[in-house]
Amino acid sequence: MSGSFGVSYNMPAIAQRERVPCTHRINKLRSTFASGRTRCVSSRVKLLRRLLRRLREKREDIIETIDGDPRKTQIGTVLDEIEAFLEELNDNVSDVQDWVRPELMNDRPLMFFETPYIHSEPLGLCLVFDAWTYPVSLAVTAVISALVAGNAVVLATDFSSETGKVARRLFKHLDSGIFLMLNRVVSSPESILGVNYDHIFFTGCEKITSCISGAAEEQAIPFILEKGGESLAYVDPSADFGKMLIKTHVQGVNGEKPALILCPEEVYDKFLHFSVNTYVESFGLPCVRLSRPWYRSRLTSLNKSVTKLVNGSFEGGAPGSDPEKARRRVCRMRPMLKVQDLAEAIAYINNRGKPLNTFLFAKDTKIIQTFMSGTTADTGSRIIVWD
Repeated sequence: MSGSFGVSYNMPAIAQRERVPCTHRINKLRSTFASGRTRCVSSRVKLLRRLLRRLREKREDIIETIDGDPRKTQIGTVLDEIEAFLEELNDNVSDVQDWVRPELMNDRPLMFFETPYIHSEPLGLCLVFDAWTYPVSLAVTAVISALVAGNAVVLATDFSSETGKVARRLFKHLDSGIFLMLNRVVSSPESILGVNYDHIFFTGCEKITSCISGAAEEQAIPFILEKGGESLAYVDPSADFGKMLIKTHVQGVNGEKPALILCPEEVYDKFLHFSVNTYVESFGLPCVRLSRPWYRSRLTSLNKSVTKLVNGSFEGGAPGSDPEKARRRVCRMRPMLKVQDLAEAIAYINNRGKPLNTFLFAKDTKIIQTFMSGTTADTGSRIIVWD
C-alpha cells in the first residue's frame, strides 16, 4: 500500500492476521453510534464522573506504575499526567451542557430574516493514538474529549506492560459498545487503518505520522496530527552548568528537553565530570539507564560520533537505601556530541531536519545573537536561550 505522501508501507503478517478481528470489533462501535446510544448528554456526564472517580481511586497506582515503567519522576507524573487528566475531566463535566446547547446565529446580514441555529452533533467513530512520552495525559484527554462529544472511540496504544494494566483498569467499566482499546498497534498502525473513521488524533514520530496521514488522505478522513521530533541544544563554555543540568538532564523524554547536546570538547569533559559528581552527591550511585531498549537504539543512531553519558550504567543505590527504590531510581542522561565551535554546531543543526525546539546555554550576547540568527526550528516551535 502507498500513501498519498509518497510513503510506502507494507502491512506485516501479524497485522494482516489481526485485521479481521480488529475490523469486526471496530465496526461494532460504529453500529453502536448509529443506534444513537451515545447522543444522550446525561449519560455522557455520568460517564465522565465515573472516570473521575476511577482516576481518584487509581491515583497512587498510576503514580507508582509510571515511576516503575516509563520511569518518570513522581512530581512529573502528578503534573504532566494526573493533574492534566483531572483538569480535562472537570472542564468537560462543567461545560458539556454549554457545548451541546444550540447556538443562535443572528448576526449574519444574509440571515437577517431567518432564525438560524448551530446544532453541535457527535461526529462518529474516532481513532486516538497514544504517545509514550505522556502515557496517560495525551491519550486519555483525547479519548475524554471524543467521548464527551458523543462519539465512539478506538484507543490504539503501545503502552508498556504495567502502564497498559493501569489503563485497562481505568477504562474497565466503560461501555464496550462505545470504547475499544487495542494495545501494541501504534508501531504498525496499518492493521487498523483500513476502517473508515470519522476523525483521527495522533502525536508521534515522523515515520508513523506519514503512514497515518497517507492512509487518512486516501480515505478523506479528517485528522489532527502533531508530528513528534527531537530538540537540539548547544552549550557555550560560558554556560551555567548547574542550570544546564536541571534543564536538560531531567526525568522524561519529550520535545521540551533536548535529545542531543552539542558542545565544544572543553565543555564536554567539564560537564561530564560535573554531572556525574552532582548525581552521586544527590542520589548516591543512581541507576542511569533508558527504560526502553528501542529508544536507546534510536539515540545511538543519531550520529556515529555521539558519546552517550549512559554508557556503563551506574548500578546500585546509596548505602543503606532500599534496593527496590534504588532499582527504580533513574536519571536519564542526554547524549552529547563534540563540535569544534558554534559555527559547526549551527551547520549541524541546519543540515538535519528542523528540530522541534533549539536550546542555547550561553551568557555571551554575541554568541546568543549569532545562534538565533543562524538557526531555525519547526513551525510554531521556539529558540530557547538560558543565560
